[in-house]
Amino acid sequence: MNSPENLFRWDPGSRQSAVFVDTRSGLDVAFDAAAETASVTVAGAKLFHTDRPSEAGFTAQVDDIKAAADLRGDRAPEILAQTTDILSFLAMPLSLNLARHKWTIELLQAVMLPVVAVEKALKNGLACRRPQEYDAQIQPMITAPAHSAFPSGHATEAFAIAEVLSLVSGASGDRAAYGEQMTLQAARIAHNRVVAGVHFHVDNICGAALGRSLARMLLHRAGALGGHHCIGVKAQTAALAGAKLSLDDLDAAFSGGTADHYDASEVASVAPAPLLAALFAAAQDEWT
Repeated sequence: MNSPENLFRWDPGSRQSAVFVDTRSGLDVAFDAAAETASVTVAGAKLFHTDRPSEAGFTAQVDDIKAAADLRGDRAPEILAQTTDILSFLAMPLSLNLARHKWTIELLQAVMLPVVAVEKALKNGLACRRPQEYDAQIQPMITAPAHSAFPSGHATEAFAIAEVLSLVSGASGDRAAYGEQMTLQAARIAHNRVVAGVHFHVDNICGAALGRSLARMLLHRAGALGGHHCIGVKAQTAALAGAKLSLDDLDAAFSGGTADHYDASEVASVAPAPLLAALFAAAQDEWT
């Protein structure tokens, strides 16, 4: 009953549905309206926490968005392509190919289902306006998505994909440069949304931290990471009103060396996800 081997007997859509139930189990989002905060928990263990940026915090970043518009001429082809496709950009260092990496692509699709579900729940609950609603001079070069700005979905998904791709492809050790390039691509994808005029920097900071947290939690549940890697973070956005997405700051938050993270042992206690583990193993075999 419910053997992981069953997965490989079905069509891709059925596999995705089964794995989604496996990974979504125990994953919850809660809001504190009075404190204007949101938390993501896994089986009761707190994985991620953020405060809602203040209106003053958003306003403080308006001038940065206006300045970033100077890059639109150079970035326009990327920005337009990334409205519907970020995987192609993240996969460039690895030459990811559908013909050779079927299971890797299915793994990424499976991971994205719970990631996007949490991301959308946070967007809905925190209900933050887009940049053009703060200043008439911010005129996005693309149609602004019809949902909340915070956290950035592109940043959340790009950093989650980079995290999973780096591990499953073996982009570590003497191949660490490949993982670094994917992280840089994720940061550029996130920044392109600021250039386009549809996001604030703080949206990206929260999204990047959220994407990494969710990816590492899912990889841990798949048996691909040790418990000390599966940590939760606190995104204290009130202190980041003038900040931009810094990979150094993001790495520091995940090193366990700051006060703004949760005890790894708590998050590491979450239950395994055997169906996701089976899909991860199949994907990993494609890179060996």
